[in-house]
Amino acid sequence: MAQVSGTKTEPNHVPGHRRPRRGRRRGLEVGGLVIGIVAGLGIALGWVVATRDHPSRPVVYSTQPPVLVHGSSGSSGSSAQPNPAALDAEWAAYSDRSGCADWAGGDGVSAIRLNSSQLAWFFSDTYLGPAGPNIGFSQISGFLHNSVVVQTTTKPGSTFVTLTGGGACTGLNGRVDRGDAAPVVGAPPEGSHVPADRYWEEDGITTGGTVVKFYNHYLGGAVPFVPDGTVIATFGVSQLSSAGRGHQFGAVARPALITLPSYTPPTGGSPILWGASLLRTGSTVYIYGTQSPNLSAPGRLLYLARVPVSQLTAFSAWRFYAGAGTWSAAQADARPLQPPDQPA
Repeated sequence: MAQVSGTKTEPNHVPGHRRPRRGRRRGLEVGGLVIGIVAGLGIALGWVVATRDHPSRPVVYSTQPPVLVHGSSGSSGSSAQPNPAALDAEWAAYSDRSGCADWAGGDGVSAIRLNSSQLAWFFSDTYLGPAGPNIGFSQISGFLHNSVVVQTTTKPGSTFVTLTGGGACTGLNGRVDRGDAAPVVGAPPEGSHVPADRYWEEDGITTGGTVVKFYNHYLGGAVPFVPDGTVIATFGVSQLSSAGRGHQFGAVARPALITLPSYTPPTGGSPILWGASLLRTGSTVYIYGTQSPNLSAPGRLLYLARVPVSQLTAFSAWRFYAGAGTWSAAQADARPLQPPDQPA
């Protein structure tokens, strides 16, 4: 499910799962179902098509303005909710027209409003074009583990600009017939392989002209993917906004990164992964985290921290829920909210 985030005043849901924890946050939800349908159908079709032989075709480099999709999802306005059907049609049209530096499908989506006419959509695993209703994703479609797409609403419709970490359309090993690119957060492709480890997006908010976005790191390997820790990425709102209005082909975003100290409870399992959901109330931000006691079995424990919004990226300022209504400056004192504390 997707959400549009800004300054949040409504509570979000208990964090869910992503691979296998893929249930997303509630809150100011917009377009989650329709984006999920577009991404899900596209990715399913992509895996089928990718196994077939497709003749290689040259990449056409574009110097044209961002892709304009006619029609309006009605997403303009600081509190307006996009029309799901129109939003679905816009994203499907963008995917169908995607080039080697354009989003063609993705999962793990959430959105943060930049201003009254722009949304920054954050994706985890992402396909780049070309794609289309007849070919799905082909052998020349690109892939990366996370991306950002800036949508700008206009009177004719919406424009879309995809941001990667660079290298879109250059291809692997210097070839120009494949559009693998570096993720916005993480390492670029090495040789002929996209790195097996990955950063998948979590929740985020805007504060003081900055988008503060959480990403969780997962090690390479087979399912179940093993979580390794959390980083905070910071993007300038003005930089994302400018990229969304620019004419540059293959826009690039490389945010500043802050690695949070990794902590695994004595009972074992995964580290606590922070950023599953953020809730801002006044000048305080509550940060929800999840932890897997057993990496080979389902089930997550929910943790909670709080911090002044002005110090969100300063981990030393965080305070962790330590049970029985108490808060501690030490992450090691954190106690899960589930199961609920028993009465004294």
